[in-house]
Amino acid sequence: PPTPAPPSRGGGGGSSRPGGGAEHSSPAIAPAASRSEVSQDTTPRDIGLIQRRPNLPGSLRPDGYDQGSPAVPHAGHPDIPIEILPFLMLGTFKTASDHGIVTGMGISGLLNCCKQPFDPETLGAPGIQYLQCAFDDEDTSLSLQRQKAMDLISSTRQAGGRVLMFCERDWHGAACIMYLMWECRLTLLQALSLVQYKMSSLRISPKLCAYLIQYEAILHGCNSMRLLAGLVTEIEP
Repeated sequence: PPTPAPPSRGGGGGSSRPGGGAEHSSPAIAPAASRSEVSQDTTPRDIGLIQRRPNLPGSLRPDGYDQGSPAVPHAGHPDIPIEILPFLMLGTFKTASDHGIVTGMGISGLLNCCKQPFDPETLGAPGIQYLQCAFDDEDTSLSLQRQKAMDLISSTRQAGGRVLMFCERDWHGAACIMYLMWECRLTLLQALSLVQYKMSSLRISPKLCAYLIQYEAILHGCNSMRLLAGLVTEIEP
């Protein structure tokens, strides 16, 4: 069956508010305030659990999300892909190297989110699109890597395929959050809450935390989270 499309980037229902008109509202934070805290620390760190889960558009809300119980997907099976959206999954290098998983789950696009080399030819699965977007490459623009990743995911979704984002250093979680903010018009808080719910735990480097804050301000004109000690955290009401 055709893959359900996420909410349009143009918004819906006559409301321009990010997140499809979710109830969560956030104060504006000038991007300059975020830039002053930009860190070059690329070591992934644990992101604290979201205590007040924001509302999500119905088409993106997973079962159990509103009940507040944490999700522990594929407990004991870390190499089984985690489905964030019907067309978007997160996994490991081992996942991406498994011919049975890749072909059996209908994955048609592989997105390597770090510098570690990967040879898609070893899969023996012709027709699989492969792209490396090394978010941990200090010599490459994060914005350039982000745009390449977004283009692959969008084109694969439009063709009815599925993308597996994979990494061994937790860069794929942040890259997934960027996509959710861009394509699905979610706030950073909404996107992070959704990914964290699906993954149970989430690790992001201070450098990427600072970038996520800036990117949200560029997309939505305000911020739903702030930087504290180099990591994204909820804004107190």
